[in-house]
Amino acid sequence: MSRDRVVDLEHKLPKLQADRKRRARKRFLLYLSVLLLLIGTAVYLQSSLSDVRTIHVNGAEFTTSDEIEAASGIERGMKMWGLDLEEHTEAILSHETIEGAAIRRTWPSTVRIDVEEYSTAAYAADGSSYKPVLSSGNIVDADKAPGDAPVLHGFEEGEMLTDLAAEIGRMQTSVQYAISDIIHDPVENDPERLTLYMNDGNIVSTTVSSFADRMEPYPAVAGQLDSGEEGIIHMRINPYFESFAELEDEEDVMEGEESGGGIVDENPDDASVEEPEEEPSEDSPEESVDNGEAADANEMD
Repeated sequence: MSRDRVVDLEHKLPKLQADRKRRARKRFLLYLSVLLLLIGTAVYLQSSLSDVRTIHVNGAEFTTSDEIEAASGIERGMKMWGLDLEEHTEAILSHETIEGAAIRRTWPSTVRIDVEEYSTAAYAADGSSYKPVLSSGNIVDADKAPGDAPVLHGFEEGEMLTDLAAEIGRMQTSVQYAISDIIHDPVENDPERLTLYMNDGNIVSTTVSSFADRMEPYPAVAGQLDSGEEGIIHMRINPYFESFAELEDEEDVMEGEESGGGIVDENPDDASVEEPEEEPSEDSPEESVDNGEAADANEMD
């Protein structure tokens, strides 16, 4: 019995030794791999291999890649592992044309910046050129052919333009595309009054305040007009239509009132002019002498 066990051990011993060597070799390779990985990582982090070498910018139309790179603060030569992505993203968002941004590393040495610019709300007419007006209210210094957005006339960068751009951004797409031109047409009691020329030929009068809400019912209002009837649609709290014929009648009445305001002599030639009466003048000394001589001659007769 014991002899059989000795024989079995003699047969199994070489196999056990081989398994032990195989496990030792695997353990050694594992430790070596970890060591080499640590050494390689240390060398990579400390060498120029970890420097930012390439910066890719995607999604920019009005802003150049150089402008976005400068806004981000990321420069070639900076360490990939040392980038504060959140801080650099916030820096990009401070640019006036950028609404959204995301930065990601692509190892070993590439940085990708994806941006989303503010949408184009309108185009500002500047002579024969047109500059995009973003939904943020900023005018981009670029000459672009007007697309599916209204053309603005008489506006400057400021609070009113910012409000109008935001209102246009809130409008229904169908209503926005129906507008051809928006003219700043202020009056004393409404400095934000607007005159709109629509693509369907209608003229609309409204104001900047709550512009999107005021224009929302426009398709329904325009659809109720008689075909060929021309006039102005007042898109106020209660929209109403005023035909050009009514406007002409009002102007005629106003002109008549102005012309009848004073009394006009229709026949000025019939008026007689009284000549002033001559005042009696005292006799001159010569006439007195002549009269005295005549009296003496009569007495002698």
